[in-house]
Amino acid sequence: MSDRNAVIKKAYMSEEMQQDAVNCATQAMEKYNIETDIAAFIKQKFDKKYNPIWHCIVGRRFGSYVTYETKHFIYFYLGKIAILLFKKAQTNEALPQCNVSFPMLVINAGMPSFQRHRDKKDPALGWCAIVPLGDFTDGDFGLPNLNLRLNVRARDILFLRPYALEHFVYPCKGSWYSLVFVMHQAIIDSATGN
Repeated sequence: MSDRNAVIKKAYMSEEMQQDAVNCATQAMEKYNIETDIAAFIKQKFDKKYNPIWHCIVGRRFGSYVTYETKHFIYFYLGKIAILLFKKAQTNEALPQCNVSFPMLVINAGMPSFQRHRDKKDPALGWCAIVPLGDFTDGDFGLPNLNLRLNVRARDILFLRPYALEHFVYPCKGSWYSLVFVMHQAIIDSATGN
C-alpha cells in the first residue's frame, strides 16, 4: 500500500473520523478493484460505525456539489483514486413515502459496459435507475432476456432489475457517462445485521 499515500483535499470532520475514512478506503482498495465495490464497502462501514446515512463516491474523474451534515464530510485521494464521503444532511421536513429506495449513487465515467451482464451484488428483486449522460450517438440499451433494444438518449431514465436481467449498452460514439441509483445487497445485510 505504500504507493497509495492519502492526500486530504477537504475535510470537515474530526481527525479521528478522517483517519477512519482513510483506513477504511485503504482496506476497501486492498479487498476490491471495482470502484462501486470500494464505495459500497466504505459506505457500509461508516453507516455501521457512525450511523446512517452516508454516501460515498469513488473514481478517477467526477464533479460533485453536495449537501452534508455538519462535521461529516471528507474528500481525499488514495494514489490516483478520489474518494468523497459524506453523511446525508438532516432535515426536519417529512419526506414523501415510496416503495423503492436507492441509498447508493454510482457515477460511471468513460465507456459503458458493452458486455452482457447481471449485477450480482444487487438484491434479486431489487431495482436500479440508470440515467445516461454525455454527448453520444447510438448506444442503445440491450435487454437480451426480453429481446429488447431500447433507443436511449442523454437524461432518459431506465428502471430495471439489474440482478434478474442481463443488460448492456451497444457500442456508441462520443462520451457516455451515467448515474446509477442502486441498492446493493451489502446495504440490506448491514441494515438487517446479516
